Amino acid sequence: MNEQNVELYDMLAEYRGHLEEVEHPEDIQNVIDSVLAALTNEDSIDPDELELIAAYIEDFDQGYSDYEELMETIKDYQERLH
Repeated sequence: MNEQNVELYDMLAEYRGHLEEVEHPEDIQNVIDSVLAALTNEDSIDPDELELIAAYIEDFDQGYSDYEELMETIKDYQERLH
C-alpha cells in the first residue's frame, strides 16, 4: 500500500471506530468498510463512495475531532482519482 493509501486507510479506520460510539446510518459504515477493503486489497476506489463519506461527514459529523484533517485527506485522494 502506498503512502497516500496508508494515510487514507488510517484516517478512515479511525473514523470507523468513532462511528461505533455514535448513532449513524448503517449504509455509511458499509461504504467505509468497502473503501477500507479496496485500500487493503489495492483495488480501485469508487469515487462516489468517497463522495458519500465526505458528504455524510460534512452534513452530520463536523464535530468529529479530526474533521478537518479527514476531509482534507479525502479531498486530496479524490483529486488524485480525477
